[in-house]
Formats: sequence, structure tokens, C-alpha cells
Amino acid sequence: MRLRKRILSWVVVLALAVSVIAIDTEKADAASSRTYWIKVNKQANVATVYKRSGSKWKPIRAMLVTTGTNAWYAKEKMWCITPSGNFRIGIKMRWGEMMEEVYAQYCSQVRGNILFHSVFYNRKNSPSSQASGQFYRLGSKGSHGCIRLCVMDAKWIYENCPGGTKVTVYSSRKAGPLGKPKRVGVRVYGWDPTDPNPRNPGFNMRRPVIKISKSKPATVQFGSSYSLKSKVTAKNTNANQSLTSKLKVSSVQKWQSGQWKKVKKFTTRSLGKYKITYKVHDKYCGKRGTAKKSFVVNVVDTKAPTIYAYNRTTKPGQSTAVTGVSAKQADGTSRTAAMTVTVTGPQGSRTMSYAGAKAYVLNREGVYTITYSVKNTYKPYKKAVRTIAVRCYGDAVISRLDPLPEPITVDPVSDIIMIPAQEQAVEPETGDYITADKLKEEIGTIIKIRDVNAAGTRSDKMFNSVPDYKNFISLSPVLIEGENYETEDEVTAIITYRGFNGATVSKTINIEIGAFVPDGPEGR
Repeated sequence: MRLRKRILSWVVVLALAVSVIAIDTEKADAASSRTYWIKVNKQANVATVYKRSGSKWKPIRAMLVTTGTNAWYAKEKMWCITPSGNFRIGIKMRWGEMMEEVYAQYCSQVRGNILFHSVFYNRKNSPSSQASGQFYRLGSKGSHGCIRLCVMDAKWIYENCPGGTKVTVYSSRKAGPLGKPKRVGVRVYGWDPTDPNPRNPGFNMRRPVIKISKSKPATVQFGSSYSLKSKVTAKNTNANQSLTSKLKVSSVQKWQSGQWKKVKKFTTRSLGKYKITYKVHDKYCGKRGTAKKSFVVNVVDTKAPTIYAYNRTTKPGQSTAVTGVSAKQADGTSRTAAMTVTVTGPQGSRTMSYAGAKAYVLNREGVYTITYSVKNTYKPYKKAVRTIAVRCYGDAVISRLDPLPEPITVDPVSDIIMIPAQEQAVEPETGDYITADKLKEEIGTIIKIRDVNAAGTRSDKMFNSVPDYKNFISLSPVLIEGENYETEDEVTAIITYRGFNGATVSKTINIEIGAFVPDGPEGR
């Protein structure tokens, strides 16, 4: 329907500038006019709205339209043609008077007397007087040249596309990237079924649709990441418009004590079933603009438990088969006591419960292979297995050579070891002496170590064969620089050694420094 020519007079234009929405002159409108681009396919009778996204335009909304019939209208002596080309939205009117004294809502000028507007009405400001038969022509040709839409779509353009918004009219057999929306039916004659007027008794727009993909996981492993909104979409099917960006999680409930109870948030750190309710609202679906849909997510723990056990060394005679060993499920539930333990080693092979293994004594020296196994307490009862090696060896033994190498002797009563001085006195008033370092060398020749070797068997070795052995001998009293131990001095020596099993042992010997023994047949 074409706009009556008289509204283009300067009087009407001036009135529009004051009371409605005038030509785009404000900077804000200039900026927003570059947000949308309306493309009208007059062959398919579909308008697609594109929204700028950076340097690209993304289709967001499709609308059924009625364009010109392309026929000659003898009464007005005009062709009923919707012109092709590129245009800019101009003036706007909430109600506009059309040809033949009919009226339309939400009018937005495309060019001259060609407008976007609703299906026409027989009376101004009377939303119950629409020509309902013309409503069913949406999606096909039928106007005098204007681009008719349902009320809600005309309202969308009126409210979102300011003056200066680009409009392209073209022809194509293909409807457009969003397809051709399905038209709603008229319920009450005279009322546009999409008119959001609260007095509309025949409102018939479809609610937004929330879709949850069949591939969205309904179960999630305890402690793992999970996106509530992933694979959930929302759509206004009246305009084939995605509403996914408006989708919200409106509530989270958890199944507790036989009923759904509201909780603050969803978390995979707590086992159980959660009901997630999604909500979306689009005011351009009118009073049916809100949709909700729920989805149940079950947080489970189906992984095999984790067994914490590491290779270690112990001593014979101790119950250490499960020392420091534990098992947990992902949710933190202990499975330690549920473990089955198999011990294989010098004492043979035996499988037992955790309680039995806790009391099992490793009596013999050697290497034990211990295998722990335990199942998840939840279906499908996945099993965890871990095997470690336990080296079971006693402490090293420090002892004195018997007999001692000459000229070192031992007093059988006091057990004091007599080690001769190494240097002869040069002054009558001084005694023979030995340096601390030389004394440690002598001690290294009379001490032996019995310990486990690399082959796992016990053997003896001299203490002076231990790397840096002097560092493991402490002497008392401690000498200051320049001093030596002299004849008849009593010295306490403490020998320490870290054995193969990691335990440190020590031995204390008491020494008396004897007179210098010269080399020769009767001496050294």
C-alpha cells in the first residue's frame, strides 16, 4: 500500500519531526544506522536483516513480506511495483494513512511513498480493524508497492533501524540465508495475530524454542569441566532468529532426599543429579516471549580409583606391606581398606585383604613385589592396579677387626684400643704424637662394615674403602689448628655409616695414643 502523497507536504513533515521520528540527524542515530542492513527479496517475498560484525554482515532475522504485484492499477493510474536498488530509511510514523483511506502501523520510509508497514487497517488507531485476508498474503505479492509485514516485524524495524539504515531490494528465487519463516494464523478476524497490544484477543505468535542437542552429555565425570550452555540453542521461529546469546540458566536444582531442591550453582565437585533450567526471553514474541526448558545432568565417578604406593626400603621383622599406601576415588572417597594385596618375595607368594596385609610381617631379607588392586565403588566398577618393589634389609653392622693389625692392640679388660703415635717427640718435654688425619687413617684400617651389596646379599668391606670415609669419623676432644694427639692422650672416636636400607648406624671406640714404634724388625 502506498503512502498518500499529501503526507509528503512540508506541513506533515514538520509535524512528524515534532511528534514522531523524523529524518536522521542525531549522531547517535547515525552510528546506529550502520548496525543493520535490510535486504528485501521481492521475488521470494522475504526480508532478511543483517547485523554488522566487525567488517562482516551476519544474517540475524528473517521476515515474511508482501511486495508489489507488478500490475497496472488503473484507479490510481500507476504500476504496483516495489523498486529494486539501494535505499536508506527515512521518516517514521506510528500510524500512517495509506491510499484509499486505509491505515498502517509502524511505518518506516524506504523511498518516496514506498514504506515498510504492517498489513493495512480500515480505521486509524483501531488495531481490531485489520484486513485479515491481506495478512494471509504475507510471503507473496499483493501490495501497491510498499513492503508489508506483520505488526511485530514492522515494529522491530521501527524500533531497531533508525533513519539512514541501508535497505536493498532485489529479486532471487532463493529466500535468503535464514530461509522463509512459517506464517502464524489469524485467530480473531480484524486483529493481527502478532500485535503485542495487551487487548489483542487473537495473539498467536510462537514462543521461542530452546533446543538441547542429543549429543550434549547427560553424565559428567566428577571433577571434570562441563559447560552448561554448550550445545544448547534458542530461536525465535517466527523470524528464524537465533536467541542463543540471550539464553540464561535460570535455576539449578539437585536431587536430594527424594525431591528436587534448589542449589546455588552447578558443580562437578559434588556427585548427584542436577536439573538445569534454561530460560530465554524475546520481547518480539510478545506475551509469549519467554521459554524455559530443563535438562538433567548426572555427576558421576566412573574412573578407576587412584592407588598411591611407591617403591621403598624397610627392615625385616616389620609389618610394612601397606605402610604409606592409600587409595582414593576421584570424589575423595577412600578405598584404602577395600584393597586386595598380593605379596611375592623371599617368603613366597600370598594374596590377602588390606587388613591381612597390614598385619603381615616381612621377616626375611630380600626384594618383595607387592601388588595392590581395588575397584570403584560405583558402576561399572573399574579396577585400579599398582605394583611396587619393597627392599627389606636390616641395618648395616660396624665392627672391629679381630685380631687387630700390629702394632695396634686392645686392652682385654677396658676394651681401649692402643694406637701408637706416628711421630717421635723432638723435645724432651713433649710426647710422641699423631695428627687427627693420621689417626682417622688408622681407625679406617681396623673397622669393617657388614652390609647389603648391589647384588642384594650381605658382605664385609673395610671402612677405609668407603668414599670420603674420614668425613664419617668424629674425634673427641676436638683439636684446634696446630695441635696433635700425644702419647697417653685418650680419644673417643664415633664412626657413622648410612647402610643400604637408608638407616644410619654408629659405633663408638675408645682410643689411647701409645708411644711411637719405630720401623724395623722389632718395631713396625
